[in-house]
Amino acid sequence: MKNLSLLALIIGASLSAPVFACDNSSNDRHHGSFPSLSSEQHHRVQALMHSHSQEVEAIEDEFLEKLSTKDKADLEARLDETHEKLDAAIRTVLTPEQLKAKADAEAKREARRKEMAEFREWKKAQAEKN
Repeated sequence: MKNLSLLALIIGASLSAPVFACDNSSNDRHHGSFPSLSSEQHHRVQALMHSHSQEVEAIEDEFLEKLSTKDKADLEARLDETHEKLDAAIRTVLTPEQLKAKADAEAKREARRKEMAEFREWKKAQAEKN
């Protein structure tokens, strides 16, 4: 249970990272954005966030290996539940146009997530072959 609490803390911290946007008209759609980032700053921050997410993923993987199957399922269910509550609360604040933009962005993120999961599986299979 101690590992589960630590992992939940790690995942929670990674999910609460701010969203960054460059200085353009899309800034209104991003909660927690920095409205005056130049394009160069935006790209640098994105690179930092990407590096951070890879580091967090490695830590998560390390701790997930130590959890039982039941603890993993419980963790996933609780995280899904809290995410759904947050998403529902955010939807009540957004305009119809913002809701559409959010849905479009989520679809793109989901496609990217799926692509990355497939790549990681392929990479793992390649490593096992060698």
